[in-house]
Amino acid sequence: MKKIALLIMFVFSYQFFFGTFLFIFPVEKDSDLTFDLTILEEKQAYAQIIDDNEDALNLRLSLIQQSQESIKIAVHQFKDDASANLITMALIERLKDGVEVEIIVDGLMNPNTSQSNYLLLKQYGASIKVFESRVLLLPYKGQNRLHDKFFLVDDVYGLISGRNIGERYFIKEENAVIDRDLFFVDPDTVEDMSLYFNQLSNPSYSRSIEGTLKDKEIENTYQEHYDAYLAAQSLSTFFNNMMEGLLPVDGLIFLHNPINRWKKEPVLMNTLLDLVKKEGQASIQTPYIIFDKKLALQFDEVKDADIRILTNTIQTSPNIFASSGYIFDRKDLAEDFELYEIQSNLSRHTKTWLIGEEYLAVGSLNIDPRSNSLSTESMVLVKSSDLASIVMEQMHQEFNQSLQVDASGSYLEVEGIDKIETTFFKNTLIRIVGLFTYFFDALL
Repeated sequence: MKKIALLIMFVFSYQFFFGTFLFIFPVEKDSDLTFDLTILEEKQAYAQIIDDNEDALNLRLSLIQQSQESIKIAVHQFKDDASANLITMALIERLKDGVEVEIIVDGLMNPNTSQSNYLLLKQYGASIKVFESRVLLLPYKGQNRLHDKFFLVDDVYGLISGRNIGERYFIKEENAVIDRDLFFVDPDTVEDMSLYFNQLSNPSYSRSIEGTLKDKEIENTYQEHYDAYLAAQSLSTFFNNMMEGLLPVDGLIFLHNPINRWKKEPVLMNTLLDLVKKEGQASIQTPYIIFDKKLALQFDEVKDADIRILTNTIQTSPNIFASSGYIFDRKDLAEDFELYEIQSNLSRHTKTWLIGEEYLAVGSLNIDPRSNSLSTESMVLVKSSDLASIVMEQMHQEFNQSLQVDASGSYLEVEGIDKIETTFFKNTLIRIVGLFTYFFDALL
């Protein structure tokens, strides 16, 4: 018994030191590296914004349906549920016609690599890889998660988002999660994203799933659901309408974090903040806000800019660990920025930066230390006053459902807007968790 206890203590200490403790130390040097945004001026492309959950699902299905050569999907989570399985059957339909399908998912957030839809896709020839899995022996890998969410189709069409592939992101019921997509047509940007996808799928970081599907009835169940959905939709008409609704933009550029393990240089955040500093104003929507020392220093560089930040309330935020960091930073954030919390029962998962009058960034980047320096993250930055105006109007509707937090942590009252009350249980739980996460804010 004593030997077993010692073994358990050794394994726990090993996991804690190499998977957690090492990451609280700062990077060897701060980085001011950024992407060169001058190429935004060098090309024209077409883009459109999608906020509606059902439209987001139909866009993915119609993009897959229209594909002729290749589909690449990088996503943090690919669930095994009703919406995910519609996408699964749409992909299988194209695999049968010879379209090449490559998928990469995060290894920690998708631990069941033998889930039915994965094995079914594999059976029809799809390449499915998991990023940084099997972290038991090499626990430091567990901190570098794949957090990207994008589709690439036929080297022409691109879709980037904060949406995972799962039911909550494509429905309108009570437990829905609200998010935003950027759909664009630009072969150059798609090529850049494809090169990045290939880096993610490199065997140094990712492994192919193994196994075969044993339950032969599952495909029939999926097919019946898919056929019923198609009978109620006209995806070809939807796709044509989406293409007609595309707006010409002055340029696109794909931005991303480095892929290296351990701490990453915060190139993506640096690039966006440099542009904020240049333009002097920004409206940012993010599901979480957590500052460690590094992020605080980065945002200190734009303290003279006019910055509004829109986020969830403590009650509606789905991430307990993120909330445990935010609840202690909330007053300071409200003192430094215009901080708004949307008073809605639906959680927002949107990651959008509206910078100046004509720049818009959409993708996977949260404002937290993990997104800044640990996870793979990506966004597409668009230069377009027309598209920026559309998103500003959408965000304006969200601000009209929000209350501003003041430096005391209270709300500035607005007639007609009722505040969402945080339950005693959730407030207590978050504060208890925060007593521990306070020492590891660089990992939140």
